[in-house]
Amino acid sequence: MVLLCLGAAMGLTTGLTLLIPALIGPVARALPRRPGAVALLVRANMVTAVRRASATVAPVLATVAFATLITSAVQTTAAAHVVERAAAVRAEAAVVPRGTPGLSDAAAAGVRGTALLSTTVYGGQGAPALSAAGVSSGFRRVYGTPAPRARTAVVTRAVATAHGWRPGRTAALTFEDGRTVRLRVLAVADDSLPYQLVLPRELVRARDPSALADVVYRTGGPPARPASVLGAHEVTVAEYAAAADAEEDRLVRIFTLILTAMTSGYTAIAVAATLLAATVDRARDLRTLRLSGATRRQVLLAVAGETVCVVALGAALGVAVAAPVLLGMVHGLGTALGVPVTLEVAWPWVAAAAGGCLLLGVAAAVLPAGRACAGVRWRAGELALSVGKGSEFCGR
Repeated sequence: MVLLCLGAAMGLTTGLTLLIPALIGPVARALPRRPGAVALLVRANMVTAVRRASATVAPVLATVAFATLITSAVQTTAAAHVVERAAAVRAEAAVVPRGTPGLSDAAAAGVRGTALLSTTVYGGQGAPALSAAGVSSGFRRVYGTPAPRARTAVVTRAVATAHGWRPGRTAALTFEDGRTVRLRVLAVADDSLPYQLVLPRELVRARDPSALADVVYRTGGPPARPASVLGAHEVTVAEYAAAADAEEDRLVRIFTLILTAMTSGYTAIAVAATLLAATVDRARDLRTLRLSGATRRQVLLAVAGETVCVVALGAALGVAVAAPVLLGMVHGLGTALGVPVTLEVAWPWVAAAAGGCLLLGVAAAVLPAGRACAGVRWRAGELALSVGKGSEFCGR
């Protein structure tokens, strides 16, 4: 789905890039008509130099569109999976460890609900480790999946496919104490379960005496208030679902930051290079403005104002490209996961991409413009002197 969204965004980006020359004129004419020569110059330059403005808008559009799409897609997907995990649990609250690696039996005893006793098992000779949980009969009420009885196990679909296990077949599982137990597969559950295997709680406790519970789901009774010495506290199911993959989400955010920074950096360099080349190419026009009576400050303000308008247009078009793609992804995620999904736009990342383009663009335009204007200072003085001498001669 993400790849389809990227393809759609690339198509929209290409289409809007081709339409930029037709948009420059109407946008420039729609700018507020402020008094003064600077505003007049900004509007006139954008209308008459459509190619130059379009060449600058295109890389800004790509930069902001990519940053908005990637960061918001990652943030929306992470939030959708949190909602999915929370919706899969039918419990009033969750009791989780605080300052301890897990919950002891004493901490779980005071909660009216189901504890998930975490352990690790091995599916045969040389087989990889599988995450497992020992549960009681209340597991069915929490997850809607049959709770395993003595000598039975519930496995997820992915594990069942990998090991060739089907309901009714026997699975040989090796526990942490080195002993192998043969269990009958009771059911194959969906992969949304937080563990690959679900086992009877008594079996896990017998084979792994040091096992601790990751969570206890409260399914009734008043809010749990375990003693502080037991290292447990109660949170909502949604908060526990968000915290369960907090480390993985952090790594994904770091990867997204690196990917976005690298890609946006290349396109931002294109913005700066385009403006730098365009400003150097128009040095003669800037000198003409100075010789026509414009001050150096007015010329620089006009160049900066034109750059701000162009970058703002590119940023707006970039958001316009990403918006329908993200909305389509939200609809697709909601349909696939069966839960309501809301759009999570990473506005700080969007603002950083647009702000970076603006800073680079203004610097790449104003600095060479300042050098071009500085070179005509004495020429402007000589022109004023010659005009003064001419008027004095005419007076005579």
